[in-house]
Amino acid sequence: MSHALARAVGVLTPAAVLCAALAPALGLPRWAGALAFSAAAALLAYRRAGGEGVGALLGRTLDARRISSPVWYLPALLLNPAVAAAVYRWQRLRGVPVPPFETTAAEAGGLVLLFLLAAAGEEVGWSGYALDPLLRRWGSLGAGLALGARLLRNGETA
Repeated sequence: MSHALARAVGVLTPAAVLCAALAPALGLPRWAGALAFSAAAALLAYRRAGGEGVGALLGRTLDARRISSPVWYLPALLLNPAVAAAVYRWQRLRGVPVPPFETTAAEAGGLVLLFLLAAAGEEVGWSGYALDPLLRRWGSLGAGLALGARLLRNGETA
């Protein structure tokens, strides 16, 4: 494990666990724990550079200029739903008792918004805080594999 990844994991994980543990004590719903990595990264960014550091960290979340080609929007937006639909279809074909997929456009839109917010909550922390040092050291492929290995090691799939 590289020094940059070890530092990111060693600092972000305990800070995120602390933020997630405080959520119920503060009267926040359980899903607020999805924002724990963002909160941890924001605290670390504030410690390093004050309010400007937090602004820069959060600004990265919606910075479309970081995407080198518009073609990358396709896998970013469609890969997860395509895999979920394929798994659902595969289960139905195998006879696994899964309920039929029935939803309204409003429900689907609400779920998309909820999942995007939850994903952004963790991505601001990992990609916003840990990615740049990993990119500098190992490039795109190495950084992606390092963060992916961390996800697999912790049993996270999404």
